[in-house]
Amino acid sequence: MKLNSPQDFLNENLKNIDYSQKNITSLRNLPVKVEGNFDCSINNLTSLKGSPKKIIGKFNCSFNELTSLEGGPVEVKDKYACSFNELTSLEGAPLKVGGDFTCNKNKFTSLKGSPIEVNGNFDCSINNLTSLEGSPKKIEGNFYCVKNSGITKEMLLKLRETSDIKGKIISDLGEF
Repeated sequence: MKLNSPQDFLNENLKNIDYSQKNITSLRNLPVKVEGNFDCSINNLTSLKGSPKKIIGKFNCSFNELTSLEGGPVEVKDKYACSFNELTSLEGAPLKVGGDFTCNKNKFTSLKGSPIEVNGNFDCSINNLTSLEGSPKKIEGNFYCVKNSGITKEMLLKLRETSDIKGKIISDLGEF
């Protein structure tokens, strides 16, 4: 269901909130908890301040102008997508994500602030990474780190040794 303003659902018991492609610049008057998915992608958001804190489904804030994840949800039970923004840090991301975590096509140089645990794939491709410091400690799927020219094979091998990654580490330097 598409909504035009936060007022549209204040008295509703909705499972999914879709604010995508609404040309919004801020989030306000939102519930603390969303029982399904919350999508605020493809807008002009510069902040997640005011977003729901607990998402039972998927959270998507991709294709905005975000420079930070501060103020965003602290719990996401499924996929968390924050790709195609202006993020310089992952600070503010939830500690645990119940599905994939996609943060590709941003501007951060390290993974500080990323979730500690991702129960799916972790994709940090196409950033300005020069360090893998702050990488998740546990990833149930693959770790994608393609098109990050500052990452070395040694960094990827160290990540394999120090993190519990169930799938592959996939990069321009090969698969590990």
